[in-house]
Amino acid sequence: MATPVLRLWEDRGLLRPEREAPTGYRRYPGPEVRMAHLAALLRRRLHRLDAVRAVLDELRATGDPERVREALAEHEQDLRRRSLRRLRASAALYAYLDRTGIGAAVSPP
Repeated sequence: MATPVLRLWEDRGLLRPEREAPTGYRRYPGPEVRMAHLAALLRRRLHRLDAVRAVLDELRATGDPERVREALAEHEQDLRRRSLRRLRASAALYAYLDRTGIGAAVSPP
């Protein structure tokens, strides 16, 4: 992951790296590396940063991945709803074009 992403995620409370005393450099021990990977996977699925933070906080507090599963299920439901809406809109547009004959007189280039 890019350094600016890691810094942003730290600023937003997603990651909690350790700091080296003399330099202030960030260190990511094993559990924090796993949190970074999980954050990246959740972000890849277009979860908002505040939602990712809530999932990671829950996982840190309980050690139980159930909240991660819930977040994934919620996202899948939302994706399914949006996909169905788009498919219905496309079908309605195709039906309208067929009914009205719009586009039939337009020849392809």
